[in-house]
Amino acid sequence: GLALLAALAAAPAAAEGWLGLPVDCRIGETCWPLQYFDHDPGSAALDYRCGGRAYDGHSGTDIGLGTEAQIARDVPVLAAAAGRVRAVRDGEPDGLLIGSGRDALPQGRDCGNAVVLVHEDGWETQYCHMARGSVAVRPGEDVAAGDRLGAIGLSGLTEFPHLHFAVRRNGAPVDPFRPEGAPQESCAAPGETLWTAAAEAALAYSALDLVAVGLAGGRPDYAAAKAGLYDAGEVAASAPVLSAWALAWNVKVGDRVRMRVLGPNGAAFLDETVDIGRDRRHQFLFVGRRAKGPWPAGLYRVETEIRRNGDASPRRRKATARIR
Repeated sequence: GLALLAALAAAPAAAEGWLGLPVDCRIGETCWPLQYFDHDPGSAALDYRCGGRAYDGHSGTDIGLGTEAQIARDVPVLAAAAGRVRAVRDGEPDGLLIGSGRDALPQGRDCGNAVVLVHEDGWETQYCHMARGSVAVRPGEDVAAGDRLGAIGLSGLTEFPHLHFAVRRNGAPVDPFRPEGAPQESCAAPGETLWTAAAEAALAYSALDLVAVGLAGGRPDYAAAKAGLYDAGEVAASAPVLSAWALAWNVKVGDRVRMRVLGPNGAAFLDETVDIGRDRRHQFLFVGRRAKGPWPAGLYRVETEIRRNGDASPRRRKATARIR
């Protein structure tokens, strides 16, 4: 209607402060920015803070879930601004790349299940990799900022569940964190962004993230952790090994991860520190102790922290599990 058209005319014209969060999740708790727009003109990668949270040619912002199991939580993808639906795609399977390889992906469908919105003054936003069957809008439909478009999924060219959020103006990719272009030598945070103040605060830059931790009976497996097989939080007293595991994003050589397990009496019976020896976008870690008999029944706590050299504020995450 006229009110929506007026909003379209007013929002992007200011060229800043008009994009809200494109996801309905708690940034830093249940979802995390994983990769940013690449500003490096060559074969390297440079995010808007001159960090390494980008890869060559990446033209959007990736906001991911910690594990594939969290897709089942139906995490909403939202319209970042009022607009009109230009195109949608649904029906693409989740996890096709993981299960069948890149050759199985239909040509031209790297974005998976997706929505494209058009806004005033040549602006456009795109929302990729949504869950199969979740797309909630149709072409030609008008949407308001915050309306549900779908849910975070694993469709298209991706190996992890996330939303790829892209912004374009007159067809050219734009980084909403630094719309004026490549970072300056100072690498200071930009003075102007396309985000609203609330979205900008929620999306505050983090150099690394600790996204999932837990307890497993036996040697934990990365694929099992991602699939949520340890999420029940129960371990058999007869388990031959008790292991604490953690999943971190964007680790660098020299990062240190401390993993503790506290028994039912509150005492730490496992407390180890692991030094990261290689830069990785995703890092799965675990430490364990062999059983000398049945594990005492009760509630166990996992306390994990990851610290980067010179960083006074480590990332911390906790989990509990019951041994029966």
